Amino acid sequence: MKLFIFLSFLAVLVLVQAVPNGKEIEITFSDLVKKVYEKTKGYDNEYPYVNNINGRLGFVVSITNDTSALREKFQIHPDEFTTAKNAQYLKSKVPAGLVMYEQPASKLLYDTIALIDKTRKVEMKKLYEEISAELSVQSPDKNDKEFTNGYNIFSKNSRSKTQAERIYSKMSAMIGANAAISHRFTTKINEFEQLDKETKEVLENARSKCESMALTGERSYAMDAIEYVSTLNSNQQKLLLLLKQVRDILREYNQKRLLWAEFLIGITPEIGGKRQPVEPSKSTAEKLGSKLHLGKGKGKK
Repeated sequence: MKLFIFLSFLAVLVLVQAVPNGKEIEITFSDLVKKVYEKTKGYDNEYPYVNNINGRLGFVVSITNDTSALREKFQIHPDEFTTAKNAQYLKSKVPAGLVMYEQPASKLLYDTIALIDKTRKVEMKKLYEEISAELSVQSPDKNDKEFTNGYNIFSKNSRSKTQAERIYSKMSAMIGANAAISHRFTTKINEFEQLDKETKEVLENARSKCESMALTGERSYAMDAIEYVSTLNSNQQKLLLLLKQVRDILREYNQKRLLWAEFLIGITPEIGGKRQPVEPSKSTAEKLGSKLHLGKGKGKK
């Protein structure tokens, strides 16, 4: 027993130092799930299907099958409604004396356009970048040595029924938690895409009305232009809220799947529990101890 404990300590030491030339080895969630499948293969028939694991951990890899397409969508930032110089020009083309919503129409048009472009170029752009970044997460923090070391030991350990039973016991809980997050995400993405489509139509109409006003200086076109830019601004504020909700759901998902990953490889005994060292199996400890010439018959000469 003392020899095994000593070998376990050496196994951990070897695995901690196993990174070549100081380079970080990236462990993707996809790699981790494949390794879990490998470590639990052959035990599925002993458990009810609802708890089976083989092929059922895709939710740890990504929140949706459309991740790549969504990431590309959010990498294209909203363009500006118009330039600051053109906004000043449009303001000057509003008929003098026109009042809308109890304020000078020229000021209302200019201020609303300024707010529209601030929203598009600053707030929406920032949220697009944050959402794209969350969708791009494919692995735990590579600087998380504790996780990396735990994964290295898990990946080298032999299969065990106890390990499989521990994972199977939480399959329903993980699948259920992911289903709830995934449903909220899909709902908000669908709401965003529908409103985004409507907003793009309003945007084109607003530009068209502003152009007609600039060409003619007619009061009716000015009133139409202000109505459309007001609707555009209102829609964009709603889009901001939806974007924040999408971002927050993605952050929640990325936090959750790290907890699932920690549990799957044995860093935590329960999902969200306190981290603990992953114990090397006896065969792993002996094998790595042998590499240090400390196994049976491997002493220094």
